[in-house]
Order: sequence, then structure tokens, then C-alpha cells
Amino acid sequence: MFFILSKTLDFLLMPITWLMIGLALIFWLKSIKWKRRITAVIFFLMLLLSNRIIINELALKWEIEPQKFQDIHKTYDIGILLTGVIEPNKSPHDRVHLQKGADRITHAVQLYKEGKIRKILVTGAPIIYMSGEVENGDNDYYILLQLLGVPKDDIILEEQARNTSENAQFTKELLTKRFTQYKPSLILITSAFHMRRARACFEKEGLYCDVFSTDFYSIDSIYNGKHFLPSVYAFYLWHKFIREWAGYSIYALTGKI
Repeated sequence: MFFILSKTLDFLLMPITWLMIGLALIFWLKSIKWKRRITAVIFFLMLLLSNRIIINELALKWEIEPQKFQDIHKTYDIGILLTGVIEPNKSPHDRVHLQKGADRITHAVQLYKEGKIRKILVTGAPIIYMSGEVENGDNDYYILLQLLGVPKDDIILEEQARNTSENAQFTKELLTKRFTQYKPSLILITSAFHMRRARACFEKEGLYCDVFSTDFYSIDSIYNGKHFLPSVYAFYLWHKFIREWAGYSIYALTGKI
């Protein structure tokens, strides 16, 4: 039921859904006045949602800014890596298929190899299919990290979490059991657009982490002519950020952050 509600909400938050509803109303309504009003709204939304500059400026404000590797002057005991960047619904399954956001993994590995973190803790169910079903088989993150040169003894797996709130809850449980003598120093690694919610969830559980943002959707505010043209990609960015803003708001209202 939760999975169905989540996907329904996701559909309703898509800007393209709003335009489809508007077009349907134009055909359904008989009032010429309301047809004109809805047409004007659709035209305004098309201009707004296809504008790459507007959504990019909003993204720059929302995303937690990047940190240079050279500016990290300490070694953390644990780098907490949030999952969600592997595509399980693609065959063949003799390899790891990465989605947008793969630099969550590659930047975590770089932090490890530069001596900024001692171990990588991967939190999240290994395989979550489109149906919502979870398969606890071979962990692709565990395999990929080893392929990238991280020894298995330096990889810690938390394989129960299905969402950001559970990432924090189950990570706390794991760390509490594993580290009984002292509290390890932590750095949280996830996508920049998602970092605010992730950090708030971990702080809610009493895990105060430094953060390392990856997977940026924003670009520097240096625009050329093409950025003033309508962009299909802008629709995707609006959906991505509207969905995250809604998720952050829901978490705040339900006491998860």
C-alpha cells in the first residue's frame, strides 16, 4: 500500500501531469471563459517549467555546496554512503548498471583512497524492484566497491533501509552494536539535492555527520544562448526538485526530521 501511495504521489508531482490535467479540462469544460483561463495557465507553466535558468538558480540555492577534497583535513572513521544509484531492473545481471548519481560511489571511493575515510558504510536495501519488492541477494554496492579497489574488510553493509528515514535508523542501530567503546567520526555522502533531508534524518537519530555532497543537478551561473531556449531537461529538473521538496515537507510534518 505504501508503495502504491508513493508512486501515486510521484505521478501527481510530475509537471507533465499538471499539463495533461489542464489539457483534459480544456476539452471537458464547456465554459469558454474557463477554457481561456486554463489555456493561459498552461502557457505560463510551459514557459516556467521549460526555463533552465530559473530551476538552475533554485537548485543552486537548495543543493548543499560542494567541498574540495583538499579542504578535508581530517580522516573520518566512517563514510556513510546512501544507495539509490544502481538500476536493478536491467539485464543482463552479470554486471552493475549505474543510474544518474553514480558519483556518490566514485567520490566515496576517492575519499577512501585519499585517506579521508577509513571505512565505507553502505546503507539501503541492495535491490528494490519497480514493484516495491526487495531482494536480499548479492549486494551490487559491495561488489562494485571491491571492483573499484576497496577491500571487503573496509566495507560495512546495512541492508534493511528502504528510505532515507530508515537509512538513519538502521545505521544508528548498526553503529551502536559495532562501536561500543567510542563514537566513530562520520561523514555523510549523498546527492546534493537530497543532502538536506538526509542530514536532518541522521541528526534526528542523534548521528551528527559532516557532509560531502555529490551528484549535482545545478551548474554554475554562467549562461549562454542555449540556456534561454525552452528545455525538456528543465521539466525533469523541476520534477526532481519538487519531489524532494515534497519529501522534505512530509518528513517534517510527520516528525521524521
